[in-house]
Amino acid sequence: MRTGLKDIAKAGFLVLLLGSLLAGKAFGTEAQYVSDQILYSDLEAAETIPQTAWVQIVDRQTGKERQVLLPLTEASFINERWSPDFKLELFVSGMGADYFLLGEALVPLDSPEGLLPFQGELLRQAGLDPSGYQIEQIRWKEIRGDNGILDIRGKKRVRDCAAVYSGLVSVSSHGGEFKEDGLYPSETEEKADRSGTILCFTFLLISCFVIMLLWKIPRLARRRLPILTAVFLLISAISIIHLASIMAAYGRGQASYNDIRDIAYGTAAGFSQAAAASPSRFQEIGEPAAASQRRHEKGGTSLLPVNEAALYEANEEYRLWVSIPGTHIDYPAAQHKDNVYYLDHSFTEEEQASGCIFLDKESVPGISRNTVLYGHNMKDGSMFADLKKYKDKAYFDAHPAIFLHLRGQWLECPVFSCQLRAETDGTAMRTDLTEEEWKEYLQEMEASSLYSTGIHPGADQKIVTLSTCHGSSERMLIQAVFPD
Repeated sequence: MRTGLKDIAKAGFLVLLLGSLLAGKAFGTEAQYVSDQILYSDLEAAETIPQTAWVQIVDRQTGKERQVLLPLTEASFINERWSPDFKLELFVSGMGADYFLLGEALVPLDSPEGLLPFQGELLRQAGLDPSGYQIEQIRWKEIRGDNGILDIRGKKRVRDCAAVYSGLVSVSSHGGEFKEDGLYPSETEEKADRSGTILCFTFLLISCFVIMLLWKIPRLARRRLPILTAVFLLISAISIIHLASIMAAYGRGQASYNDIRDIAYGTAAGFSQAAAASPSRFQEIGEPAAASQRRHEKGGTSLLPVNEAALYEANEEYRLWVSIPGTHIDYPAAQHKDNVYYLDHSFTEEEQASGCIFLDKESVPGISRNTVLYGHNMKDGSMFADLKKYKDKAYFDAHPAIFLHLRGQWLECPVFSCQLRAETDGTAMRTDLTEEEWKEYLQEMEASSLYSTGIHPGADQKIVTLSTCHGSSERMLIQAVFPD
C-alpha cells in the first residue's frame, strides 16, 4: 500500500511540474539607452509627425541587430514650401439634381470650375485643412449615369522635419531572444483565451490522471472517491463554462459585424434618415449614393456601395471599409489615438474579444505611403484569420486583390507581397520613410514575398498593409498597391 501511495505522489508531482512548464517561464532583462535622428521630407499639412519610430540597434548582450520602437523626444521643422503635385478625387452622386449640397451650402454645378470659390468646403469635405492646400483646377475624371468623379489638382504646403527618437529599451540578460513589449499590436485577447483554454484542459487532465490512479487502491477509493468525484465535476464545470464563454464571445462578435454590414450596405433600420437616404432634389458631394443598391463593377467583382455617412454616425473614428471578395474579410476599419484600444473593442466601441480592424495611428489612408491595418487572427475564421491562407499561392490566385472603400468609391488594390515575419520585426509596418528609403523598402517587401505575384509597385505609388498574428511568434502580412 505504501509503495502505491509513493508512486501516486511521484506521478502527481510530475504532472504538476509539467503543468507549470506549460504555464510559462520568466526572463531577466536589462536596460539600454538608444537615440537616433530621422529626417522626414515633404510632410503635408494632413500628416502628423510619428510619435514613435523604429530604430535599428545592436543588442550589446547578443551582438545581434534588431529594431525597437522609440518615442519622439525632439522635433525641428525646416524648409516649408509649396509643392505643385496635389491631387484629389471626390465622388459626386445625383448628377441630375438641380443643386448639390457642399457642406451646408447649396451650389449649382454647371461646370466643375464653378466649385473653385468653394474650395475651402471641398477640402474640408475630404478631411483636409484648407490652409495647407490650394486648388487650381477641377475637372470631371469620369461620369457614369447619375454619378461622377471630380479630379482636383493644385498645390500643397509641405515641410521637412528632423525628429529625434530616444529612450530605454529592455535587452535579454541571458543572451537569448527577447520580445519587446508594446512594439505594435498583438493578439492579446486571443492569446489570453488560448492560455485559459490550455490551463482548463491541463487541470482537467491532472484530475482524471489522479482519480484513475487512486481507483486502483480499493481502500482509498472507497474513502476518497466521493470527494474526488466532486472535485472532478467542479473542474469539468469550470472548463465547460470557460469554453462556452469563448464560443459565446465569438457569436457576439459575428452578430455585431453582421449588424454593421446591414448598416453599411443599406439594409438596416434605426439609423437617421439623413444618413440612409439623400433628399430628392439634391445630393452630397464627397459621399456615396448610399441608399442605392446599384452595384459597382471592379475587375469583374461586383461590390455594393458603402453607406459611409451611416458608418460615421455609428462611429466617428470610421476611416474606410476593407473587403476581399470570396473570403470572410468584409469589415469597417476605425482609427484611434493609440494602437491598443481596438484590440478589445468592437466597431461600436463595446468590449469584445475579436476587437475591430483598425488603422495604425500614424496612417492617413490614401495619403501616407503605407496605410497599415491590423486585425486579430480569430479561431472561428473571422477578422483577418483568412490572411494566413495566402501562404498557398493558389489562394492568392483566387483572391488577387484587396478592395478598399475610401471617400465614396471602391479602390481595387492588387496584392504584390505575401510575407511571414517575426513578431518583433516591424520593418513592413513603417509609415515614415523618405523618398529614397521608400524605393528600397518596396524592393525589400517584394523580395520578402513567399512567391511572386507578378505585381511590381512603382516608387510613386502608395500601398496598404494588412497585418495579423500567425502562431505565437510570427505575423502574416499581405501588401497591395493603391491604384494610380
